[in-house]
Amino acid sequence: MEEVLIVEDSRLFSNMLARRIRGDLHLPVRVAQSFEETRQLLARGQHDFFIALCDLNLPDAQEGEVLDFVVEHQIPSVIFTAEFSDAVQELAQKKQVVDYVFKEGPHSVDYLVSLVERIQRNAVTEVLVVDDSRMGRRHLRMLLERHRYQVLEAANGVEALEVFQANPGVALVLTDYNMPRMDGFELTTRIRAKYSMERVAIIGLSAADDERLSVRFLKHGANDFISKPFLNDQLYCRVAQNLRLVEQFRRLSDQNDQLEAEVRERARAERELREKEMQHRQLIELLPDPVVLELEGSITLVNRAVLDLLREEDRDRLLGRSITDFCAPESRASVAAFMESALRQGGLTERIEATLRRADNGPVHVTMQGMCYLSEGKVGLQLAMTDITAQKERETMLTVLSERDALTGLPNRRALDARIERVWELACAQGTAVGIALMDIDHFKKYNDSLGHQAGDRCLARVAEALAGACRRGNDFVARYGGEEFVAVLPDTSRDTLARSAERLRRAVLQLQLPHPASATADVVTVSVGAALASEIHHCPPGELIKAADAALYEAKGAGRNRVVLQDRPVKT
Repeated sequence: MEEVLIVEDSRLFSNMLARRIRGDLHLPVRVAQSFEETRQLLARGQHDFFIALCDLNLPDAQEGEVLDFVVEHQIPSVIFTAEFSDAVQELAQKKQVVDYVFKEGPHSVDYLVSLVERIQRNAVTEVLVVDDSRMGRRHLRMLLERHRYQVLEAANGVEALEVFQANPGVALVLTDYNMPRMDGFELTTRIRAKYSMERVAIIGLSAADDERLSVRFLKHGANDFISKPFLNDQLYCRVAQNLRLVEQFRRLSDQNDQLEAEVRERARAERELREKEMQHRQLIELLPDPVVLELEGSITLVNRAVLDLLREEDRDRLLGRSITDFCAPESRASVAAFMESALRQGGLTERIEATLRRADNGPVHVTMQGMCYLSEGKVGLQLAMTDITAQKERETMLTVLSERDALTGLPNRRALDARIERVWELACAQGTAVGIALMDIDHFKKYNDSLGHQAGDRCLARVAEALAGACRRGNDFVARYGGEEFVAVLPDTSRDTLARSAERLRRAVLQLQLPHPASATADVVTVSVGAALASEIHHCPPGELIKAADAALYEAKGAGRNRVVLQDRPVKT
């Protein structure tokens, strides 16, 4: 029988985790508290470990040596650590571990238990990868097999249908868009003609730089879409989420099919109908995922998982109310419309995302999918939910990290491009002007050469802080443009306001009074500023305005640096 290996020197944490795995998953668990115990345990060759949960820092192996040892024994591994850092992410990527988890409290144990269950179930979960690129298929296979999925391959849509026909148990299809013979759109349509979204999940993939592809995939019947290149964590989260929904609703659909058949057979006997409804309620109570039954706007049943999700101890506080009463304000209208549409259309709905409020008023993010049911001649709604709070928090964290300059904390070039695009859209709609100021630290190379790169880094951080503080209007913002260059964007501005703002930015750096022994301009660190204004925004793309500001910056440097040069006339074309 497959077993779970826990490598952790904290008895409290390892015992708590082992108890949960044994109790919730009924799996045998072996615990090692040191590298040496792990070595002895694996040397015996008496255990079939399908997953190892490893602490990176052990008394006799403080540099993660135990992870290398476990990976050498070809055991899929999960690492848990007390800190989130780039180093941990890089280690997880390099060692090809299944996942990394942070020891932050009881929810970390919850996540580990659900992860172990997922990895065990993956061994019997078939996933079809469709891509005309052999390298692309090989990369996806490697990532998926790391999580023990049973991976099938096809080089195009025609081959995929043949593989699908020979393997009817496929639960998920990952398909590229641009392929010979049959592309991803047609393949999705052909699969959907036979299998519904709750029976087989389809995730579209493409490296094409066209935002419409995702919409077109979804319109053709795909459950989800991922742009290439993607983060490994993003792929794993999306795959697991879609498979979880497929598995959950396969169970729910099968149970409801059975109940409907029994109700039809015993339609004449009201007593037997009530008995079957009671069975339905009991089945829902046993489901691991949160399920709510709502009839005529009132909750009639919630299972234990709903109480856990909302951190509610008294079931009666939920009964008789609507699920919309527990939605966050921003989700209430969309959930109400979703439920109304589900009752009107009948059958199984597509899933939506919503934010609920727990008993302690904290947010919990869920996906929600509805299915109509019959109760004493009335049509009710069965709502099945999946908690995606951890996924949302991780996605938010990854987004923040990807859009911030690590040294200065300012928005980076990627965030700047996105922000400028929004500024331009608003300016076009309102007919307002936009100003841009480009700033360059004077003689910064000499500063680095004379004081060292560490001092240069500190200088960049101080300058960034000063520039950010000098942006006093709420919509103005500063970003790092690259190297020692910074850029300020001033929406809805005028020439005079732009001139004053640019001068304020220059003075903010000057007032830092950071010594610059190698400057030919001043004894302290200074900046040169080039500014430009676009008054007819409809005829001026962002790139033209930046070029104008760059030309003004060049002029400021040529005129002696530590000064502001404003483009003489507004940019119009």
